[in-house]
Amino acid sequence: MNLSPGSLVFAYHGPLMYEAKVLKIHRAGSNVVELMEGKEDDVDRYPRLKHLREIDTYFLHYSGWNSKWDEWVGIERILEHNDENKSKKSQLDSINKRPKISRQASPALSPLVRRQQPGSQSSKLPLQRRKRAQLLVLKYDDNIKHILVDDWQFVTRDHQLVSIPAESSVVKILQDYSQYRSPSLDETQKDVLREVLNGLILYFDKSLHLMLLYKYENQQYFELLQKETINDQTPPSQVYGLEHLLRLIVTMPAILADSTIDAVSMNVIIQELERILQWVSTHLNVYMGSYINTSPQYDALSRQ
Repeated sequence: MNLSPGSLVFAYHGPLMYEAKVLKIHRAGSNVVELMEGKEDDVDRYPRLKHLREIDTYFLHYSGWNSKWDEWVGIERILEHNDENKSKKSQLDSINKRPKISRQASPALSPLVRRQQPGSQSSKLPLQRRKRAQLLVLKYDDNIKHILVDDWQFVTRDHQLVSIPAESSVVKILQDYSQYRSPSLDETQKDVLREVLNGLILYFDKSLHLMLLYKYENQQYFELLQKETINDQTPPSQVYGLEHLLRLIVTMPAILADSTIDAVSMNVIIQELERILQWVSTHLNVYMGSYINTSPQYDALSRQ
Protein backbone atom coordinates (compact mmCIF):
# COMPACT_ATOMS: atom_id res chain seq x y z
CA MET A 1 0.00 0.00 0.00
CA ASN A 2 1.21 3.46 -0.88
CA LEU A 3 -0.17 5.54 1.99
CA SER A 4 0.16 9.25 2.66
CA PRO A 5 -1.44 11.63 5.17
CA GLY A 6 -5.10 11.92 4.20
CA SER A 7 -5.43 8.35 2.86
CA LEU A 8 -8.61 6.45 3.75
CA VAL A 9 -8.07 2.90 5.03
CA PHE A 10 -9.72 0.16 7.02
CA ALA A 11 -8.03 -0.80 10.30
CA TYR A 12 -8.41 -3.63 12.76
CA HIS A 13 -9.29 -2.65 16.31
CA GLY A 14 -9.86 -5.77 18.35
CA PRO A 15 -12.26 -8.20 16.66
CA LEU A 16 -13.71 -5.51 14.39
CA MET A 17 -12.63 -3.32 11.48
CA TYR A 18 -13.22 0.41 11.19
CA GLU A 19 -12.90 2.99 8.46
CA ALA A 20 -10.07 5.35 9.33
CA LYS A 21 -8.08 8.27 7.97
CA VAL A 22 -4.29 8.46 8.07
CA LEU A 23 -3.40 11.77 9.75
CA LYS A 24 0.35 11.35 10.23
CA ILE A 25 3.07 8.95 9.09
CA HIS A 26 6.49 8.17 10.50
CA ARG A 27 8.76 6.25 8.14
CA ALA A 28 11.32 3.85 9.61
CA GLY A 29 14.51 5.67 10.61
CA SER A 30 13.19 9.11 9.65
CA ASN A 31 13.69 12.18 11.84
CA VAL A 32 10.39 13.72 10.73
CA VAL A 33 6.69 12.93 10.94
CA GLU A 34 4.70 13.54 7.76
CA LEU A 35 1.58 15.67 8.30
CA MET A 36 -1.37 16.72 6.16
CA GLU A 37 -0.89 19.17 3.28
CA GLY A 38 2.75 18.18 2.79
CA LYS A 39 3.88 19.52 6.16
CA GLU A 40 6.40 17.86 8.47
CA ASP A 41 7.15 17.81 12.19
CA ASP A 42 10.16 16.81 14.31
CA VAL A 43 9.85 13.20 15.46
CA ASP A 44 11.23 14.16 18.91
CA ARG A 45 7.93 15.91 19.61
CA TYR A 46 6.22 12.49 19.67
CA PRO A 47 7.30 10.55 22.79
CA ARG A 48 4.99 7.68 21.82
CA LEU A 49 7.31 6.97 18.89
CA LYS A 50 10.37 6.53 21.11
CA HIS A 51 10.23 2.74 20.84
CA LEU A 52 8.88 2.68 17.28
CA ARG A 53 11.59 4.62 15.43
CA GLU A 54 12.76 1.72 13.26
CA ILE A 55 9.38 0.78 11.77
CA ASP A 56 6.73 2.48 9.66
CA THR A 57 3.89 3.74 11.86
CA TYR A 58 0.63 5.49 11.02
CA PHE A 59 -1.48 7.82 13.17
CA LEU A 60 -5.14 7.01 12.51
CA HIS A 61 -8.43 8.75 13.18
CA TYR A 62 -11.39 6.35 13.21
CA SER A 63 -14.29 7.79 11.21
CA GLY A 64 -17.24 8.76 13.41
CA TRP A 65 -15.29 8.31 16.65
CA ASN A 66 -13.98 10.87 19.12
CA SER A 67 -10.37 11.91 18.56
CA LYS A 68 -9.44 10.34 21.92
CA TRP A 69 -9.34 7.03 20.00
CA ASP A 70 -6.72 8.32 17.54
CA GLU A 71 -3.61 6.14 17.75
CA TRP A 72 -0.32 5.06 16.19
CA VAL A 73 -0.49 1.62 14.57
CA GLY A 74 1.70 -0.59 12.41
CA ILE A 75 0.96 -1.57 8.83
CA GLU A 76 -0.20 -5.01 10.04
CA ARG A 77 -3.46 -3.51 11.30
CA ILE A 78 -4.21 -1.59 8.12
CA LEU A 79 -6.11 -2.76 5.03
CA GLU A 80 -6.71 -0.99 1.75
CA HIS A 81 -9.93 0.98 1.39
CA ASN A 82 -11.67 -1.07 -1.31
CA ASP A 83 -14.92 -2.98 -1.90
CA GLU A 84 -13.43 -6.33 -0.88
CA ASN A 85 -12.35 -5.08 2.53
CA LYS A 86 -15.62 -3.17 2.93
CA SER A 87 -17.40 -6.52 2.53
CA LYS A 88 -15.04 -8.10 5.07
CA LYS A 89 -15.86 -5.31 7.53
CA SER A 90 -19.58 -5.99 7.10
CA GLN A 91 -19.00 -9.70 7.78
CA LEU A 92 -17.12 -8.94 11.00
CA ASP A 93 -19.78 -6.45 12.12
CA SER A 94 -22.49 -9.06 11.58
CA ILE A 95 -20.62 -11.88 13.33
CA ASN A 96 -19.70 -9.83 16.39
CA LYS A 97 -23.09 -8.25 17.05
CA ARG A 98 -24.04 -8.99 20.64
CA PRO A 99 -26.46 -7.48 23.13
CA LYS A 100 -24.88 -5.27 25.75
CA ILE A 101 -23.80 -7.12 28.86
CA SER A 102 -24.37 -5.91 32.38
CA ARG A 103 -21.07 -6.25 34.22
CA GLN A 104 -19.94 -5.41 37.71
CA ALA A 105 -16.90 -3.20 38.15
CA SER A 106 -14.94 -5.64 40.27
CA PRO A 107 -11.60 -6.35 38.54
CA ALA A 108 -11.32 -9.70 40.28
CA LEU A 109 -14.20 -11.23 38.34
CA SER A 110 -13.24 -13.38 35.38
CA PRO A 111 -14.62 -12.28 31.99
CA LEU A 112 -16.20 -15.72 31.71
CA VAL A 113 -18.23 -15.03 34.84
CA ARG A 114 -19.25 -11.59 33.66
CA ARG A 115 -20.35 -12.49 30.15
CA GLN A 116 -23.59 -13.95 28.88
CA GLN A 117 -23.79 -17.64 28.19
CA PRO A 118 -22.84 -18.34 24.57
CA GLY A 119 -25.70 -18.63 22.13
CA SER A 120 -26.06 -20.95 19.21
CA GLN A 121 -24.77 -18.49 16.59
CA SER A 122 -21.81 -19.84 14.64
CA SER A 123 -18.45 -18.27 15.43
CA LYS A 124 -16.76 -19.25 12.20
CA LEU A 125 -14.94 -16.22 10.88
CA PRO A 126 -14.05 -16.32 7.18
CA LEU A 127 -11.20 -14.04 6.10
CA GLN A 128 -10.65 -13.69 2.36
CA ARG A 129 -7.12 -13.70 1.11
CA ARG A 130 -6.45 -10.49 -0.77
CA LYS A 131 -3.52 -11.64 -2.87
CA ARG A 132 -4.69 -15.09 -3.84
CA ALA A 133 -8.19 -16.24 -4.74
CA GLN A 134 -8.55 -18.63 -1.85
CA LEU A 135 -10.62 -18.48 1.31
CA LEU A 136 -8.98 -19.06 4.69
CA VAL A 137 -11.31 -19.97 7.53
CA LEU A 138 -10.23 -20.21 11.15
CA LYS A 139 -12.80 -22.12 13.19
CA TYR A 140 -13.24 -21.48 16.90
CA ASP A 141 -16.08 -21.94 19.35
CA ASP A 142 -18.33 -19.43 21.09
CA ASN A 143 -16.20 -19.39 24.24
CA ILE A 144 -13.26 -17.96 22.30
CA LYS A 145 -15.45 -15.54 20.38
CA HIS A 146 -17.06 -14.12 23.51
CA ILE A 147 -13.72 -13.79 25.29
CA LEU A 148 -12.39 -11.71 22.39
CA VAL A 149 -15.42 -9.43 22.34
CA ASP A 150 -15.47 -9.07 26.13
CA ASP A 151 -11.74 -8.35 26.12
CA TRP A 152 -12.33 -5.52 23.66
CA GLN A 153 -15.17 -4.12 25.78
CA PHE A 154 -13.29 -4.31 29.08
CA VAL A 155 -10.28 -2.41 27.73
CA THR A 156 -11.80 0.09 25.31
CA ARG A 157 -15.11 0.81 27.04
CA ASP A 158 -14.58 0.00 30.72
CA HIS A 159 -10.96 1.24 30.72
CA GLN A 160 -9.64 -1.81 32.51
CA LEU A 161 -6.35 -3.58 31.81
CA VAL A 162 -5.33 -7.20 31.71
CA SER A 163 -3.13 -7.79 34.75
CA ILE A 164 0.47 -7.97 33.51
CA PRO A 165 2.76 -9.89 34.02
CA ALA A 166 0.35 -12.74 33.36
CA GLU A 167 0.37 -15.75 35.67
CA SER A 168 0.59 -17.97 32.58
CA SER A 169 2.63 -16.38 29.80
CA VAL A 170 2.25 -16.99 26.08
CA VAL A 171 5.39 -19.14 26.19
CA LYS A 172 4.05 -21.19 29.12
CA ILE A 173 0.67 -21.74 27.43
CA LEU A 174 2.26 -22.91 24.18
CA GLN A 175 4.73 -25.12 26.06
CA ASP A 176 1.83 -26.78 27.86
CA TYR A 177 0.04 -27.24 24.56
CA SER A 178 3.15 -28.81 23.04
CA GLN A 179 3.41 -31.27 25.93
CA TYR A 180 -0.24 -32.20 25.40
CA ARG A 181 0.06 -32.58 21.63
CA SER A 182 3.51 -34.10 21.13
CA PRO A 183 2.90 -37.67 22.44
CA SER A 184 0.50 -38.37 19.56
CA LEU A 185 2.95 -37.22 16.86
CA ASP A 186 5.85 -38.82 15.02
CA GLU A 187 9.22 -37.05 14.82
CA THR A 188 8.45 -35.25 11.57
CA GLN A 189 5.14 -33.99 12.93
CA LYS A 190 6.86 -32.87 16.13
CA ASP A 191 9.30 -30.81 14.06
CA VAL A 192 6.39 -29.15 12.26
CA LEU A 193 4.66 -28.42 15.57
CA ARG A 194 7.83 -26.85 17.00
CA GLU A 195 8.20 -24.70 13.89
CA VAL A 196 4.60 -23.46 14.10
CA LEU A 197 4.78 -22.68 17.83
CA ASN A 198 8.20 -21.02 17.61
CA GLY A 199 6.95 -18.93 14.70
CA LEU A 200 3.89 -17.89 16.69
CA ILE A 201 6.06 -16.80 19.63
CA LEU A 202 8.43 -14.90 17.35
CA TYR A 203 5.58 -13.11 15.62
CA PHE A 204 3.98 -12.28 18.97
CA ASP A 205 7.17 -10.61 20.18
CA LYS A 206 7.56 -8.65 16.95
CA SER A 207 3.95 -7.55 16.58
CA LEU A 208 2.67 -6.95 20.13
CA HIS A 209 3.18 -3.19 20.27
CA LEU A 210 2.20 -2.72 16.63
CA MET A 211 -1.06 -4.63 16.28
CA LEU A 212 -2.06 -6.47 19.46
CA LEU A 213 -2.45 -3.60 21.93
CA TYR A 214 -5.43 -1.29 22.21
CA LYS A 215 -4.57 2.38 22.57
CA TYR A 216 -5.47 2.33 26.27
CA GLU A 217 -2.85 -0.40 26.84
CA ASN A 218 0.08 1.48 25.28
CA GLN A 219 0.96 3.28 28.51
CA GLN A 220 1.05 -0.05 30.35
CA TYR A 221 3.45 -1.39 27.72
CA PHE A 222 5.73 1.66 28.01
CA GLU A 223 5.77 1.29 31.80
CA LEU A 224 6.81 -2.36 31.43
CA LEU A 225 9.68 -1.21 29.20
CA GLN A 226 10.72 1.48 31.67
CA LYS A 227 10.71 -0.99 34.56
CA GLU A 228 12.59 -3.45 32.32
CA THR A 229 9.93 -6.07 32.95
CA ILE A 230 10.25 -6.45 29.19
CA ASN A 231 13.87 -6.47 28.05
CA ASP A 232 16.28 -8.30 25.75
CA GLN A 233 16.22 -11.38 27.98
CA THR A 234 12.49 -11.24 28.79
CA PRO A 235 10.45 -10.66 25.62
CA PRO A 236 6.71 -9.87 25.60
CA SER A 237 5.81 -13.54 25.10
CA GLN A 238 7.14 -14.23 28.61
CA VAL A 239 5.14 -11.36 30.13
CA TYR A 240 1.76 -11.25 28.36
CA GLY A 241 -0.76 -14.08 28.47
CA LEU A 242 -3.81 -15.70 26.95
CA GLU A 243 -5.85 -12.62 26.07
CA HIS A 244 -3.14 -11.17 23.86
CA LEU A 245 -2.27 -14.57 22.40
CA LEU A 246 -5.89 -14.98 21.28
CA ARG A 247 -5.80 -11.56 19.63
CA LEU A 248 -2.85 -12.71 17.55
CA ILE A 249 -4.22 -16.13 16.63
CA VAL A 250 -7.52 -14.82 15.25
CA THR A 251 -5.69 -12.31 13.04
CA MET A 252 -3.33 -14.94 11.60
CA PRO A 253 -5.54 -15.78 8.56
CA ALA A 254 -5.30 -12.16 7.38
CA ILE A 255 -1.54 -12.16 8.02
CA LEU A 256 -1.05 -15.45 6.17
CA ALA A 257 -3.18 -14.21 3.28
CA ASP A 258 -0.63 -11.49 2.58
CA SER A 259 2.37 -13.80 2.91
CA THR A 260 4.23 -15.85 0.31
CA ILE A 261 3.65 -19.11 2.19
CA ASP A 262 2.51 -21.94 -0.07
CA ALA A 263 -1.03 -23.30 0.23
CA VAL A 264 -0.02 -26.60 1.85
CA SER A 265 2.02 -24.93 4.60
CA MET A 266 -0.75 -22.39 5.11
CA ASN A 267 -3.32 -25.12 5.69
CA VAL A 268 -1.00 -26.88 8.15
CA ILE A 269 -0.65 -23.66 10.15
CA ILE A 270 -4.40 -22.96 10.14
CA GLN A 271 -5.18 -26.51 11.30
CA GLU A 272 -2.67 -26.23 14.15
CA LEU A 273 -4.07 -22.85 15.20
CA GLU A 274 -7.54 -24.40 15.33
CA ARG A 275 -6.24 -27.21 17.54
CA ILE A 276 -4.66 -24.64 19.86
CA LEU A 277 -7.96 -22.76 20.14
CA GLN A 278 -9.87 -25.99 20.80
CA TRP A 279 -7.41 -26.95 23.53
CA VAL A 280 -7.41 -23.46 25.06
CA SER A 281 -11.21 -23.45 25.14
CA THR A 282 -11.13 -26.47 27.46
CA HIS A 283 -8.48 -24.93 29.74
CA LEU A 284 -9.81 -21.40 30.21
CA ASN A 285 -10.04 -21.82 33.97
CA VAL A 286 -6.27 -22.43 34.01
CA TYR A 287 -5.03 -19.68 31.70
CA MET A 288 -7.54 -16.80 31.80
CA GLY A 289 -6.13 -13.64 33.33
CA SER A 290 -7.93 -10.98 35.35
CA TYR A 291 -8.74 -7.35 34.57
CA ILE A 292 -7.75 -4.52 36.86
CA ASN A 293 -9.01 -0.97 37.29
CA THR A 294 -6.55 1.81 36.54
CA SER A 295 -5.55 4.85 38.58
CA PRO A 296 -6.58 8.41 37.62
CA GLN A 297 -2.90 9.07 36.86
CA TYR A 298 -2.73 6.17 34.41
CA ASP A 299 -6.00 7.22 32.81
CA ALA A 300 -4.68 10.75 32.25
CA LEU A 301 -1.38 9.53 30.78
CA SER A 302 -3.10 7.06 28.47
CA ARG A 303 -5.15 9.84 26.88
CA GLN A 304 -2.19 12.06 26.02
